[in-house]
Amino acid sequence: MPSVIPERPARLKNLWLTLGLLAASLTYGHLRIEQVEAMMAEAPKLKVGVVEADVGIFESEPASKRRDHLLILQRLSRDLVERGAELIIWSESS
Repeated sequence: MPSVIPERPARLKNLWLTLGLLAASLTYGHLRIEQVEAMMAEAPKLKVGVVEADVGIFESEPASKRRDHLLILQRLSRDLVERGAELIIWSESS
């Protein structure tokens, strides 16, 4: 009956192969992380502002109340622009 456990030289070969692949993977990962971080540091930045007026998406309100919410959103957006926002995002319920 053949042995399931490989001979000693085969086990050592497999061990060295595994360690070599692990070392190569860790080295590549380290180098790649440095590359990506350098690219991120050099990339142009965009200041984003998010406006949330605390209005539920399924709430039904009179037109006057909706107008108040619009004014609140516009005021909050203006405040964000004054603070340097280049892109303003409103929630889906706006």
